[in-house]
Amino acid sequence: EVHGYGRVSVIPTGWGGTPEGEHIGEVQVTDGKLLVPHMDGRAYFADRCTGRYNHSDYIGLQLLNKRLEFEVDLVGAGCGCN
Repeated sequence: EVHGYGRVSVIPTGWGGTPEGEHIGEVQVTDGKLLVPHMDGRAYFADRCTGRYNHSDYIGLQLLNKRLEFEVDLVGAGCGCN
């Protein structure tokens, strides 16, 4: 749930395929609200999760004159990863 927008899905990178020799890191969602990206992992917000790549599913949040807040927990980050 994104305050001011509504329910969103988290879509992982890589549904369109991974180029040869490129690694895409994992992104986990735990407890329905905690996003955990691992090294080289990234994900996007979307209106729906279909299990297949479709660029029109991605959302573009209007952030002009607004605020986006998030917390970063580096407790488990190893040396050089923080």
